[in-house]
Amino acid sequence: MQWREIDGGKWPYRVSDQGNVQVLKNETWIDLSQFLHAGQAKVHLRGKDGRKRNTSVARLVAGAFIGPVGPNKCVLHRNRMKMDNAVENLIVVPKGKEN
Repeated sequence: MQWREIDGGKWPYRVSDQGNVQVLKNETWIDLSQFLHAGQAKVHLRGKDGRKRNTSVARLVAGAFIGPVGPNKCVLHRNRMKMDNAVENLIVVPKGKEN
């Protein structure tokens, strides 16, 4: 399993190529709980301002391992299973080209 750090949070975060998300607290990496929202796996991340935001695990994985996922792009699941956020299951496409 490979890990990449995620930029922009109050604390250091990292995401794996298999869709796991962790936060560094007291020099220990702790798994974040994922929850289902609108059929997708999400996690709560705290921004630098301390506010909690819901973030798509698929977008985190794609952004870390495939490349930037801007506001005009969508992350799709090749096998249509939205809880399977392994990098090999994800593809980034322009919005409007989801089909």
